[in-house]
Amino acid sequence: MPIPTLLPLLAAFLWAVVGHLDKYIIDKIAENREVGALTLFSALAGVPVAVTLWLVFGATLWDHAPRTLVIMTAAGFLYVLGVIPYLYAMSYGETSSVMPQMLMVPLFTLVLGYVLLGEVLTRGQLAGGALIMAGALGLTLHMADSQERFAWRAFGMVLLTSLCFALNSLLFKYAVVEELPFWTAIFWEHVGFALFSVVIIVGIGRYRRQFVTLVRTNGAPAVGLNALGEAIMLAGNFAFHYAALLAPVALVNFRAEGTQPFFVLLLGVLLSRFAPHIAQEDIRPQALTRKVTAVSVMVGGMLLIGI
Repeated sequence: MPIPTLLPLLAAFLWAVVGHLDKYIIDKIAENREVGALTLFSALAGVPVAVTLWLVFGATLWDHAPRTLVIMTAAGFLYVLGVIPYLYAMSYGETSSVMPQMLMVPLFTLVLGYVLLGEVLTRGQLAGGALIMAGALGLTLHMADSQERFAWRAFGMVLLTSLCFALNSLLFKYAVVEELPFWTAIFWEHVGFALFSVVIIVGIGRYRRQFVTLVRTNGAPAVGLNALGEAIMLAGNFAFHYAALLAPVALVNFRAEGTQPFFVLLLGVLLSRFAPHIAQEDIRPQALTRKVTAVSVMVGGMLLIGI
C-alpha cells in the first residue's frame, strides 16, 4: 500500500484508539469525571515535543517571519482549547457516538473559509454540509434515547471542539503555505500547547487542583495512560501532517477523517464484546445500524464537499 494512502489510515486508527483510551480514563481513572486534569496532561505534552525539536533543529526554528510563528503558536493554543469541550463530550456519551461527530470539523473548515477567506461554496458543498449535520444530529438523537440531557450537551461540546480544531487546521495550512518547514510548524504548534499549560497552572485553579488530586490518588495509572494516549495522538498527528506533504491535503483529509469513525465503531464493538471492563457500549444490532447509517451519511457529506 502506498505511503500516502497508508499514513492517513494509520492516523485514523491511532486517533480511534486514543478516543477509547480517553473514555476509559474519564470513566475509570479521573475522579468524578473531571476533565481539567486531562486537559493539563494534553497541554503538557507540548513540552517534551518542543524541547526535543529544539535540541534537533536549534536556532533554525526561529529563522522565519515572526508573524507566521505567532500564528502557528496560536494554532497549538486553539487545539488544546478544543480539547476541553471534547473531553466533556466524551464524559457525556459513548465514544462511538461522540467521536464520529468530529466529522463536523471539515464542515466548520468550509464555513470558516467562506467567512474569513471569501471562498465560494458550491451546491455540492452545501449539500455535503447538510448531510454532515444530519448525520451528527442522528448520532445525537441515538444518545438522546437514553440520556437526552447529556446527549445535547455532548452535541454542543462537539460543536465547540469542531470550531477550535477547524481554526487549528486553517492556521496550520496557512503556515505551510507560507513555506514554514514541517518540523518548524510542529515545534511552534507545541509551543502553543506548552503556553496553554502555563495558562491552566497560573490562571485556572480548579483545573490545577484536579490535576494535583488525580496525580496523588491515581498517580501511576493516570500518568502512564495519559502519557500513552498523548504519544499515540502525536504519532497520529505526525502521520497525518506528513501524509499531507506527499499527497493533496483534501485527499489526505478524506482518507483520515472518513475512515476514523469506522475504526471507532469497530473498536467499540470489539471492546464491548471481549473487554467490557474497558468499554461497554450499546452494540445491539439496532443501535449499530443507526450508528453506521449516521456515520455513512456524514462520510458521504465529506465526499460531496471535497474534504
